[in-house]
Amino acid sequence: GRLSNPKSSLPILTMKREDRVLLEPKNDLFVEFDFNAAELRTLLALSGKEQPLIDIHEWNLKHISTEMSRDEMKKRTFAWLYNPSASDSLLEGLYDRSSMLDNHWDGTRVKTPFFRHFETDQRRALNYVLQSTSSDICIEQAYKLRNFFKESKTKICFLLHDSVILDFDKRDVDRFLEAKEIFSNTRFGKFLVNASIGKNFGNMRKV
Repeated sequence: GRLSNPKSSLPILTMKREDRVLLEPKNDLFVEFDFNAAELRTLLALSGKEQPLIDIHEWNLKHISTEMSRDEMKKRTFAWLYNPSASDSLLEGLYDRSSMLDNHWDGTRVKTPFFRHFETDQRRALNYVLQSTSSDICIEQAYKLRNFFKESKTKICFLLHDSVILDFDKRDVDRFLEAKEIFSNTRFGKFLVNASIGKNFGNMRKV
């Protein structure tokens, strides 16, 4: 369910960071809306839990340990998330990946909320559900932005798995916050969104 690059296209999904400076907008600047920890938020959503409206790694720290740094907490969380044999009772209490798997994997295949089906074993089932669903959430929200800017020069330029990059017309500056809010309000609740702007895609700064 994740996007990929067709042959002979601009390899945006695999482009080296140092090459991103070559990408410039046709309008005035790039605007990127990026979900904060998209796959962790998808896991929360599919576990029936509410979304924290703060950085998810800071949220984890508040519930698990105040002695770790944010980066240490991030490494611990993703090491647990992407390794189905890893055990972490504190993180499992927050995210409940076991019940999520029970609801979306029948022992031979997974089924996502977007009605995608994949034959897979237990080792890959969690990743398949989370990555596919997160990608579809991003695509769905990008489609809303496409409609929002339908009569504008601002257009969607491309998508990266959990973010959308707009070729932004400065005349739409008064619509920036509303656009960010649209991207944030998913069918699974409000996902925290980070925003960045730049004159090329290699030099983006958070706003």
